[in-house]
Amino acid sequence: GKGVARDVKLALELPDTLREVRERSGPTNIGALASGEAMRLEIPVHVVAPGPASARTTVSAAGGVELTSQHPVDVLARKIKLSTTGVAVQNI
Repeated sequence: GKGVARDVKLALELPDTLREVRERSGPTNIGALASGEAMRLEIPVHVVAPGPASARTTVSAAGGVELTSQHPVDVLARKIKLSTTGVAVQNI
């Protein structure tokens, strides 16, 4: 949209094969984002077991706006980095 997105939050759901380094209770509060603004978040994870996996992100904002995305990854080793910009995820 053209306005400011307020009360933006990111919720991350990981499969049993991935675990966050620092456990969070609830979504990450991002705050407000201007129209066209992007934000980069890095959330370190531990790999419990290699193999195919899928993470799900849900971004929500005030006014009932919500976008959920599924992000399949193939974990080849015990080290992986997931990067996200805005609501898109890039697997490295």
